[in-house]
Amino acid sequence: MKILPVILCSMSFFIANQANSSPELQKIQNKQGKEIHYYLLKQNEQPAENLLVLIQGSDCRSVINNTNMVENFAIAFPDNDILLVEKTGLDSQVGKDGKEASAEDCPIAYMENDSPLERKDNYLTLLAHFKNSYQHIVLLGGSEGAVVTNLGRVFNIEIIIIGSIRVQ
Repeated sequence: MKILPVILCSMSFFIANQANSSPELQKIQNKQGKEIHYYLLKQNEQPAENLLVLIQGSDCRSVINNTNMVENFAIAFPDNDILLVEKTGLDSQVGKDGKEASAEDCPIAYMENDSPLERKDNYLTLLAHFKNSYQHIVLLGGSEGAVVTNLGRVFNIEIIIIGSIRVQ
């Protein structure tokens, strides 16, 4: 199994299919007992061989409400399952209108706990959890998500960098 972080530059895909209309929030605990929230979107009925991990930027919005990111890249990787990891302190109500929450509306728990290093640790916990379930795992991050992706270099993860991504 190879883990291949991919950071793409100025890519725009036409929106065609949505990954899953109402994915279920799932939870896992890291070694320190901290709960990590995530969504696993299945694009097909049959089991996928590959997992696409989408790592959003620094905006104060639930990953599940970042529909542009999910729609744009689901079409580029139609046979992959998609992993979305919620940032600490956010839930599906934050950014429910599809827009980033204002500084006044952004949860204090998010602002106090969010850091690229914590996010990297959350992703590493989930990658360890899923590594035997998929042949390939592709990491794709934009903005701060690209920083989180590159932090994986410290842990000897095989990286292929193609550029950087901007999805609005």
